[in-house]
Amino acid sequence: MGQNTTHLRVRRKKNKVIAYVFIPEYSDTDGRATGMGKTGLAYNTSTLLVNRVRRGGLTACTTEDITTVGTYQAPTVDTAVRFKLCGNNRQPGIYEVHFHDDIFEDEGRVVFAFEDTAGTRTFCPAYLIFDIDRN
Repeated sequence: MGQNTTHLRVRRKKNKVIAYVFIPEYSDTDGRATGMGKTGLAYNTSTLLVNRVRRGGLTACTTEDITTVGTYQAPTVDTAVRFKLCGNNRQPGIYEVHFHDDIFEDEGRVVFAFEDTAGTRTFCPAYLIFDIDRN
């Protein structure tokens, strides 16, 4: 998947899952990662794309706001995630994501891809991969 991949193992029927994803900043001139984190993305940023991939295909996810970082808030539907920047100054590029409990009902792998499509560049999205185990 690439350098911006976080791989997590969770138990089937796990509730109130919160994860963190690092979204890198990319140069507008050559499309390479600058080494810094992307700041300023919000749940309602029009260029933010979040896709969920699992057996059976790809689902475009809607994003919803997190009221308080660190406190789980369930997305309203299983095709949504909650999304918020943890901190622009001390943790640039680190975003907190809350997942709907129904995502973890079945065993298998589910991949979430986070991408900022602003500008003319293309780059590797940040990935969160969940392996959902029976135990």
